[in-house]
Amino acid sequence: MKKKILSLLLVMVLVVAALPLSATTAVAENDRPTPTTGPWEGYYWMTGGPMISFSGGSEEHLIYYRKNMMNESSPMIIDNEAVSGATYDKATNTLTLDNVKLTDNLGVYYMGDDFKLRIEGECELKKISVFNFSGKYSTSLNITGTGTLTLNKEKTYNEAIEFYSEGESLTHLDIASSVTVHLYASEYADEEFPQNVVNINSTYADPAITVGGKAIPEAKSERRVETVSETVNALWLENTEHVYQRGKRVISKNDPDGIYAVEEIEFNTGSGYEPRLCVTKYIQSPFGIDMPDPEFTEEYGDSIILTQEEFDAEYDYVTEPQPKKIRYTTEYRERNRGYRGVKFIKDGDPDVVYIGTPGWTTPYGNKLDEINSYILYSAYWDDNEQLYVAERTAIERYKTAEELEAKGYTVVTEGDRRVEVQYIDSSYTYNDYSSEEIALTKDGEPGAYYMTQLAKDADGSEKYFVPSFSLRWNEATGHYYSPFDSGWVFGSVYDSVEEMAADGYHMILEDQPVDYTITGSVQALPRPLYRDQAGNRYFYNFDYNLYSISNENTFTYGDKEYYIGTLAEGVNEDELQAVGHDEIRDDYKWWIEGTEYHHTGSEASDVLIGDLDGNGIVNTNDALMALRAAVGITKLDANQILAGDVTGDRKVTTEDALLILKHAVGIIKLFPVEA
Repeated sequence: MKKKILSLLLVMVLVVAALPLSATTAVAENDRPTPTTGPWEGYYWMTGGPMISFSGGSEEHLIYYRKNMMNESSPMIIDNEAVSGATYDKATNTLTLDNVKLTDNLGVYYMGDDFKLRIEGECELKKISVFNFSGKYSTSLNITGTGTLTLNKEKTYNEAIEFYSEGESLTHLDIASSVTVHLYASEYADEEFPQNVVNINSTYADPAITVGGKAIPEAKSERRVETVSETVNALWLENTEHVYQRGKRVISKNDPDGIYAVEEIEFNTGSGYEPRLCVTKYIQSPFGIDMPDPEFTEEYGDSIILTQEEFDAEYDYVTEPQPKKIRYTTEYRERNRGYRGVKFIKDGDPDVVYIGTPGWTTPYGNKLDEINSYILYSAYWDDNEQLYVAERTAIERYKTAEELEAKGYTVVTEGDRRVEVQYIDSSYTYNDYSSEEIALTKDGEPGAYYMTQLAKDADGSEKYFVPSFSLRWNEATGHYYSPFDSGWVFGSVYDSVEEMAADGYHMILEDQPVDYTITGSVQALPRPLYRDQAGNRYFYNFDYNLYSISNENTFTYGDKEYYIGTLAEGVNEDELQAVGHDEIRDDYKWWIEGTEYHHTGSEASDVLIGDLDGNGIVNTNDALMALRAAVGITKLDANQILAGDVTGDRKVTTEDALLILKHAVGIIKLFPVEA
């Protein structure tokens, strides 16, 4: 009767897929925490989001990555041809290495606390680094399989496995009983770089390093204590001689007495970049210099972002007679603007030009054998017969010429040299390669434009530099250009506009929006606090200038009060002491000491996955045994747990029972731990 009830229950498990989620009771004691996540779905500017990469050798290979790392809406890519023998399966969140031997480091970014590295055959790498910057996501490393993994055999690095982790959830290393692992660390060591083959910073209080799911005596840990510097909200003046351009002066229709400026920007909307207007309101600081009003803000610093229509409804430009400016280029820059790359052609695709640029870690030489890898783009000819790359999105990343040829791409050569082609991309406009100066006319030369640069001497007096040639007009391109490839040849220097006029040069004045500039800048930031023996307080700015502060000299900026820093003189800086305190953090440092650590796969790896009763086949009886254990009716021994854990979470649950049943009746052929 009980067997019939269990059989019926298994059928219900098979029909109702949610049942495994509601009954996942662990059967055996296990120090390894339960993983709960997969690859992160979010975006981070350093990597574009989650990533698996091999780097440090002659080129970088990306296995799992965002196609366009600068666009958070760009799709994720799995490239299982990037490294021979390396494949990633997202469904099981497993990277499999099958006889992979590289002089590369494996980098794992934001791949989740259930990320598995499956080792088959003989595999060797330099180092494994698990990254989780800024608390974005938790990432663990679960090394599984039946092969051998050797890391840092030449002891190049101070550790073989390192976690750069700032997450607030599970960060963990588990080495399966079935896999063989050899870890090495550099023999050089001091207090800053101890001899640890594994280093982990984890927020997880329980074992963060386990082997076969169990804590090991080799793993050590300590709660982290950090010396925290006390800070003070500081306000100080710097770069007093520097003129900062803050855009164009505008007037708010709702606040005509306020000081506002606008800059044109390219704004990332999530689906691409579009022109926007960035408006900032300014208030006066105690130093007499305008600074952004922190209460006038959105998501873009101290400013708001507006469309052209929104801007026109609220603001008007302040216009005054201003010197007209003229843009020009040189003949050389006109001829050589843009970029150069190696020309590729593709079998069966003769009308498209493909351009290969060097990989990140390779030199850009003149001979074919000097480039080890390429980033490949497609290009097209525009109406002006210029070769354009419409979007900087790679078709192939970090591929050798041989790898590209295997995919149908061929390097175009002349003799033993590559054919290089010149191209520009869609953002490379006239403004990107031209210069802008104040326009001048000259008596007796109607229609001609000269130009001048305005400079200031240390005493504040103005100087006007005027070259001895006029600009030419290029009808073909619609641009002014300099007849000299250098772009600038000084002719005369004048102390005033009147001097230029007396010599026949005249500025062209037009009603234009007024530039809004500030001389000097004010910084308002928290800074580490220092004290001298008398108790006086100080702080350093980023250039290590020392400022003194007092309670009587403060300024309210936004919702905070800032101490106004005054340049300190005659202070013995050797007597200053940083003000700080030790703070126990809610995370831990875990490590394995020494220059070597070896784990040899156990005999339990010979157990047939799914075969709990040990009869050499996987059938419905094994599923029944798994279910009985999952709901607490029976207990399993170590080999039975290893056989019944088909999901790889170190427990035997109703989900394992369901998968064993599916395998027994032929619905699936491989278990997740075998995928």
